[in-house]
Amino acid sequence: MRVNIVALSSPKVLTNSYVFATLAFQNEDKEGEGMPQAYCMKCRKKVEIKNPQSVTLKNKRPATQGVCPSCGTKVFRIGKA
Repeated sequence: MRVNIVALSSPKVLTNSYVFATLAFQNEDKEGEGMPQAYCMKCRKKVEIKNPQSVTLKNKRPATQGVCPSCGTKVFRIGKA
């Protein structure tokens, strides 16, 4: 894993939460490749969505709905897929 360190204009101490949030944000960008993924509450892990369907919520936001391939539980991800 490659970590980019950004020079800040004022000398600040980078906290662990800032570093973890930055790494999580960078990893989300890489998820766009391949099948859509969602978090399965029963398996407690991120899984690829089986039979993904694009749906629109009441507030007009896009979402993806499908099934967990290992346990068959319904999984849901809000956002563009």
